[in-house]
Amino acid sequence: MYTSREVSELVGLSVDQVRRFARAGFLSPERTPQNHYRFSFQDLTFLRTTTQLLSANLPRYRVHRALRELRRIHPTDRPLSEVCLIVTGDGIIAHDGTSVWNAESGQIVFDFPGKRTHITLIYPDRGDQTRVDRETADSWFERGCVLEPHRPAEARQAYRRAVALNPTHHDARINLARLLHALGQPAEAIEHYRIVLTAAPEHATAAYNLGIALEDEGRCQEAFTAYAQAIAVDPNYAEAHFNIGKLYEQVGDDLAAVRHLRTYKELTKS
Repeated sequence: MYTSREVSELVGLSVDQVRRFARAGFLSPERTPQNHYRFSFQDLTFLRTTTQLLSANLPRYRVHRALRELRRIHPTDRPLSEVCLIVTGDGIIAHDGTSVWNAESGQIVFDFPGKRTHITLIYPDRGDQTRVDRETADSWFERGCVLEPHRPAEARQAYRRAVALNPTHHDARINLARLLHALGQPAEAIEHYRIVLTAAPEHATAAYNLGIALEDEGRCQEAFTAYAQAIAVDPNYAEAHFNIGKLYEQVGDDLAAVRHLRTYKELTKS
């Protein structure tokens, strides 16, 4: 699922425009407990098509009229994103593999107009799109890694793009969280780490980094749990042993502190 901001970045619309499309009924986002929108891949693809229609130099009112008409006449048990739209010199033509009609008027069309100025598919093959999105997510992740040492702000945006295209790209999400933490936004970093750990509880780095962010927030008991999770996954995670040892020192458990700090020293011997 995508946030309003992630959708905005991916389709080239403002956040407010994305939300207006949702309020107008063109999209079917879910709502979080905090009442925030969460958009599906289908919503994202629909908006990509909308921006393509707008870029074809069609008046905005005609694009909106066509989309409303499609939503009105297309069967509710089939997703709107199965429709293919063709922009011609005479208007917007729609077809779904069975019928062909004028998307603005709803009238059936028996022959396509001769001159086609723009063609866009609302819903390409899902398997192919997933593959392309994953490849694109990898390229944005790699770009973020290159940018990070000298241009961290741009690296953050690259990691956000990677995560938006592939929410299960754990490395991109972890790098984004780490940069957010460094920027003084530990709460958002914690959310990203928890997302990774929900999907991949065996991810030791995510657990360790979560512990650091929680500790900086003063949530030491939760930090204990995160460091312990990292150690359970990787008993040789030296830094996790060191951090949990220091936390044990703070609460006066000297025996546990010594045990973990000794393990840290043994693991870091040259």
